[in-house]
Amino acid sequence: MLTLRSLLFFGTAALAVLAHPAAAQSFASSPAQWISTQDYPAEALAKREEGVVNLAFKIGADGAVQDCKVLYSDASARLRNLSCALIVARGAYRPAHDETGTAVAGEDQLLVRWRAQPAMVMVESQFGGALPRSSPPQWMTDRDYSLVTQGRGDVEVDMRFTIGTDGRIASCTASQGATGQRTCALLKARARFAQPRGERGEPLPTEGHLVMHWRRG
Repeated sequence: MLTLRSLLFFGTAALAVLAHPAAAQSFASSPAQWISTQDYPAEALAKREEGVVNLAFKIGADGAVQDCKVLYSDASARLRNLSCALIVARGAYRPAHDETGTAVAGEDQLLVRWRAQPAMVMVESQFGGALPRSSPPQWMTDRDYSLVTQGRGDVEVDMRFTIGTDGRIASCTASQGATGQRTCALLKARARFAQPRGERGEPLPTEGHLVMHWRRG
């Protein structure tokens, strides 16, 4: 059986998707302050537990984080649960406002990366503030391994891409030559996003960074 390791995503902005905001929400403080290396459980470090936790949550009209859930993760249950708990306890946004100036609720996603050796925790925005319309692990599956690698074997593809105002991948560049081009093609064909909105309610383009690990199980 083929097994694909976790997808790692990195964004560049800190916006969230709202229906028709006149002013987009933003972080009230740096997400790096919400979860830090000091939060790494001693037992998890001793056992070298690490991994990636992709969180999705709602943001109240008061800017508070609520209803956190894990979309996907390769981390331990301990780190998954802790990631959500800390984001809810410490996360804070400047709420978005509609055209009348009324604060409105929103939503966002963040990626938490726990690394045991050396101990490090990083919190990053997803896809520049765009929200995937489907689960990212569905974009590339075990069945794609042979098509993409074409006998080359295990490979790591580093992709950087732009997401247009229509929520589709507008451009994609990748390492690993033809293998990277085929991986980009899958991303363009399958990934769809809900874009963040600007001050007049217009959808905004964003940028993203994805590292795809093609591994045979």
